[in-house]
Formats: sequence, C-alpha cells, structure tokens
Amino acid sequence: MEKVLEKKNFGIPVTILTVFAYLIGYSLTRNLTGTLLVAFLFAALVFTFQFDNKVKNAVKYSYIIAVIMHLIYLVFDLFEVFISIVFGGKFTGLNSLDIYDYNEFRRVLSFLYTYGLLIVNGLVIVIFGILILKALLRNDVKIDFIDDIFAPKQPKPPVKPRPAKGQSPMHSKPVQTKPPVQPSVQAPRQVNDQTSMDTKPVQAQEVIRPQESEEDQVPVQTQTADQPQTPLKHNPERCSNCGRVNHKGAIYCASCGSKLIN
Repeated sequence: MEKVLEKKNFGIPVTILTVFAYLIGYSLTRNLTGTLLVAFLFAALVFTFQFDNKVKNAVKYSYIIAVIMHLIYLVFDLFEVFISIVFGGKFTGLNSLDIYDYNEFRRVLSFLYTYGLLIVNGLVIVIFGILILKALLRNDVKIDFIDDIFAPKQPKPPVKPRPAKGQSPMHSKPVQTKPPVQPSVQAPRQVNDQTSMDTKPVQAQEVIRPQESEEDQVPVQTQTADQPQTPLKHNPERCSNCGRVNHKGAIYCASCGSKLIN
C-alpha cells in the first residue's frame, strides 16, 4: 500500500483519470442525486493526494459545466411552472397540447420550452464529447473563464483622490515645505579696551639715506680737446702702473707689485 501511495496518481494513467472526471461531470448534469456522492469522493481524492494538474483541471471544468447546466435546467423548470399556472393543469411540452387548440400564445410557449430543452441537452452532449475526445488525444484543455474563477485575485491599485471642484490638480496635494535654515549668529568677541587703546597702527618709516659730505664728493673733471692737459704731479705713494695709493714709505705696490718710484 505504501508503494502505491508513493506513485503519482496511484499509478493510474492521466488519460483515464481525466476521461473519468468528464464522465462524472456529464452524469451530474443528467442525474444530480445519483452521482453527487461519487463526484465528491473523487474530487476529494484528487485534491488531497495532489494528482496531476490535468486531472485537477478536468475535475474543475466538468463540475463547473455541470453546475451551469443545472442552472439552465432550473430556468426551464421555472418556465414550465409559469405555463402550468397560466393555463392550468400539468404542462409536459407539445405532447400535452390538443391538436385543435387554437391558443397561439400557449403554442408559442410550448414550442420554446420543448425545443429549447432539446437544444440544451444536445449542447451538454457536444461539450462533454469534445472534452473526452481531447483527453483521449492527450491534448491540453483550457477554459479561460473557469481559470479566472479559481485564479488568485490581485490587489487593486490605490485610487487617487480627485480634486474638489474649483481646485486645480496642482493644489490637490499639500506641498510640504521645509523650514528655512536660520544662520547661526556667533557672539562678537569681547576685546579689552586697554588692549585696543595700546595697539596703534604702524606707520611706514621713511628710510633716511646718509648725505654725502662735500669732501667725499670729488668732482669729475672732464677734459675737452680745447683745454690744455695739465701734467700730473708725481706722488711717490701712487703706483705709476695701476694708480693705487699706497702707504707712506712703501717700496712696492700693494695691488700690482710694481716698484714705486721715490
């Protein structure tokens, strides 16, 4: 038994299970009370033991279609009750009408009931026949509106509030403004009056150049061609070669080393 439970779908082929699910759905449309218990047990087995997705979809599709068809049959039952109340007696379709009945309204209602019921019965056979044929051919069956019923609902996006009348969309939301940043004011430095009085601006001092004495200023005499050249007096301390003035009593020049003339 444990090995059977470990296998997917208890080892039963998916095609057989899907065909069986569609047959249960067709049987529900024809005989609800006789098939309801079998349909419930089969669905509980499929979804409890996590059968293949194709089998789960077959169960959902067949059961939903059976419910829709039973709602259509309920409309025909109400229509039959309405005709029976209006015209009296039990109404069973066109067979209950007399051949010589000339009530046109009753004939029209009987026609709609009888042939409408035949069309619905034929539609049930066609729908489940197509589903069983696709299951035998191993084709995937997908019914969108049934999938939408079991699909998880996505949360709706939040609705933006509309601006009131006479208010522009720009002013629909309050604009949050940041408070202005106040500059930090620093306390002025306290300066002692005594130090402020002691500090005086430094004035630029004029550089006084020493004046040259008249003795240091030796006039430079320029000789022109017209003036006669005066012969220089011979100075025994002055070198005749380089012109340096030496000390008294010097025999040689301290600059060039030439012998001085006494």
